[in-house]
Amino acid sequence: MGRKVHAAVLVVSAGLVSACGTESTGGIELVLSLPSSGDLRPTGMATVAVGITQADGVENISTTPLDGMRFDAGDVALDEPIRLRVELRDNTSRLVAFGLVEETILPDRTQQTITIPVRKPIIYVSSERTVGTLDPTYDGLDPKFQGTIGNTTASIAFPIDGTELAVVTGTTLQRIATADHKPVGNAIDLKVTGATDAARIPGQRRIVVAAAGGLVLVDVDTGEVRSLATAPKPDRVAIGGTAETGFTAYALIGRVAPVTGAGTCTGSSMVLGYSIDQPTELPVMVATGQLSDIEASGDAVFGANPCNGSVTRLDAGMPRLMFTVTGAGALAIEGSRLWIAGSAARATGQGARIRIASVRLDGTDPQDVTLAPKAEVMTYDFDSQNELSLNIHADTLVPIDLAVLPGAQYVALITRMDSHRAARFDPSTGSKVIPEMNATVHDLVLADPQTGAISQRIRARCVLTLIAKTNAEFADWSCITASGAESPVAGESTPTTIGALYGGR
Repeated sequence: MGRKVHAAVLVVSAGLVSACGTESTGGIELVLSLPSSGDLRPTGMATVAVGITQADGVENISTTPLDGMRFDAGDVALDEPIRLRVELRDNTSRLVAFGLVEETILPDRTQQTITIPVRKPIIYVSSERTVGTLDPTYDGLDPKFQGTIGNTTASIAFPIDGTELAVVTGTTLQRIATADHKPVGNAIDLKVTGATDAARIPGQRRIVVAAAGGLVLVDVDTGEVRSLATAPKPDRVAIGGTAETGFTAYALIGRVAPVTGAGTCTGSSMVLGYSIDQPTELPVMVATGQLSDIEASGDAVFGANPCNGSVTRLDAGMPRLMFTVTGAGALAIEGSRLWIAGSAARATGQGARIRIASVRLDGTDPQDVTLAPKAEVMTYDFDSQNELSLNIHADTLVPIDLAVLPGAQYVALITRMDSHRAARFDPSTGSKVIPEMNATVHDLVLADPQTGAISQRIRARCVLTLIAKTNAEFADWSCITASGAESPVAGESTPTTIGALYGGR
């Protein structure tokens, strides 16, 4: 079954032939392909920016009001390969749509027409429930901010490109159109179960899935599935290399999670490299240590060590990279920057915090911000007046997964808070007033990585465990009921992965 395209088009002229008629420049007409209708169609577009990246990596950006759907982005030199992307923003400069042409374009003396799929920067969240969506073009209180994709219970979603998602359920992979969130084509049998991660080969419609049964390579168009490895079990996967040098699937085996609660950082990891198109080649040991996540770009592969907070380039290539982010637990690459989510310890009177850092892939221009401290409210079950509550600060707050939206306007995270509160006693009688308790809270967080401001928080799940409560005066407590924008529309869940269209993960 072929792909159906339901799209409206906006015609934008980019790189028109110069007025003087020189033969050294060419013209490119961009056709922006948007969903034809529905909530997934971008709205409020006021300006459009076209980014033209030259072969040397230098990008020129031209921005113009979106008036009449046409504008001149300047001349494009002949016979010099370029890449194109577009950003559409509203009157507040909020990114409302993004598009990208991954194939290299070689301008010539003809008037070329290039179609760019343009989509909202939708965020996809996977858990034991249906795949959830967050639409950052809406405010958190808008009922359209949160959504779900039907028939995706206990599935993991990974963007393939701007037009489709790969949704893995059990042993099958189903393509989902990003224009309407409807299935495309037939389900593909992966022949493995227990998928935990996936990564796309840059510029292609092939993905590598990490599962309990090993690594599998999937061509989402033909349905061809090929095993890259059956053991050892991979926890994370990243793709490095180029079309010219060949691609490598890097598998993180033995993921070491960031420390939660009163735990300690234990375990050992290794990273193996598997040639994607040379199946007879033996896997290569890239690194060992204690790693929570890996990412790759070109010939470089990076790893995050949550135990000592180091983020390093794992392969032997240059330039070297060494960056320190306490509790480094999740990595993402967006554009030319490596993004890291880590933790900041609790301090007197405030809970632990999430730290967001980034650095260029060559190790220059480090930046970081710290998000607001985390706390959770617990209420007494039999307080009819809603007056008795406890504000519990996070002892630890760690990142589970990280996605960076296109242009790095926002980062989206899954976080886990753990907190212990000792029992309280009446100082005059010695009787127990409030029992000892442990709290574990999972959140979905949308934040500005430039300022650290939290744009939206959704409490995905809150679990409160009461210890030896029977002899306490106020024995029964619960997490406060989430309401408004903080309440998950599909009910409580434990999220595991998060990704964004055209974003880095």
